[in-house]
Amino acid sequence: MKFLKALVPALALVATVSHASDILDHTQAVRDTTKVRQVNYTCATGGRLTVKYGFNEQSQPTYAEAVVGGKNRFMPINLKHSDISGTFFGQEDSYKLFVDALTLGNYHRVGLASIQDPASDTMHKDCRVVSISKIKG
Repeated sequence: MKFLKALVPALALVATVSHASDILDHTQAVRDTTKVRQVNYTCATGGRLTVKYGFNEQSQPTYAEAVVGGKNRFMPINLKHSDISGTFFGQEDSYKLFVDALTLGNYHRVGLASIQDPASDTMHKDCRVVSISKIKG
């Protein structure tokens, strides 16, 4: 049953974006976003972290945004690398964020696996949810 609960959101993600490009640009990600949620994490590596996630009308993620390396980093969803096992935000040559398969229905309990800088150095790793906030929608 747990497998089915994870499978359905992942299939919905693939179905809703099957004709989209692999990586949404900033404008498209913001335009598609109808709900925004903020998650505060505490991480085994890198300390505390706050991430804002955008979600579309189908409750699927559109972007992740966090202050990393002293600057605000906007990371649109990367559909090329997102699947049933996890959601990938950002591009290979930029900041990247990895989480388990993420939807509006589970964002409040999904830990953050890692955030990497453009050189693929890990900035934050093994993060657990401390608190959440509803920002929009």
